[in-house]
Amino acid sequence: MASAVRAEADHRVVGNLPLELTSFVGRRRELADARRLFESSRLLTLTGVGGVGKTRLAIRLAGALQRVFSDGTWLVELGSYRIRICSRTTSP
Repeated sequence: MASAVRAEADHRVVGNLPLELTSFVGRRRELADARRLFESSRLLTLTGVGGVGKTRLAIRLAGALQRVFSDGTWLVELGSYRIRICSRTTSP
């Protein structure tokens, strides 16, 4: 029994990815492309107009890669953050 508990603990998924409440349809090629690109680089940028599924694709990719990383995969929402850029002008 103890070994079964240990085996289950060793396969525990770490992270904070949201549960997918709907099915993931029609993006197999994009997911495979993103996974292939991620193998050669640890930073991947998904671009496109709003509403095309960039976040959904990223979450699916992160879920597929969760067990690859010992610290898991984590979602960090940055959309609400604004960068304030200050410029100084100097008079001669």
